[in-house]
Amino acid sequence: MSDHLQARIVGQLPPIRTHLLAGVLAFTRAACSIPGMTRIALIGSLATEKANPKDADMLVTIADADRRSKA
Repeated sequence: MSDHLQARIVGQLPPIRTHLLAGVLAFTRAACSIPGMTRIALIGSLATEKANPKDADMLVTIADADRRSKA
């Protein structure tokens, strides 16, 4: 997504969604470097059109050490 489009979308969102989505993005970028990371999914109210979600729910899947060593 281009920076211009991202800024346009963020400008149209209520502040709480913007704050939560920024946190999710920061977490996701950092978590991608964890060995064995296989999936990060956004779930819950932030993944819907709810105007003022209370939190950010994410499902994180990391392969166990045995699976990582066999890959």
